[in-house]
Amino acid sequence: MSRDVALLRLYIIFRCYIWQFSEQANFQSLGLIDHNYQNLSYDILKSLSNILNL
Repeated sequence: MSRDVALLRLYIIFRCYIWQFSEQANFQSLGLIDHNYQNLSYDILKSLSNILNL
């Protein structure tokens, strides 16, 4: 059960990362830079390590 929850969290974070990556491209084209994608990639790595620990 907890592994399924961790996989679901990873999927949601991954989808947010993809969305943020496309937003990052839009911000760059507008001359604006957003650094939240670095935090999202850290969350993905953290979730992967949590799944491996299960």
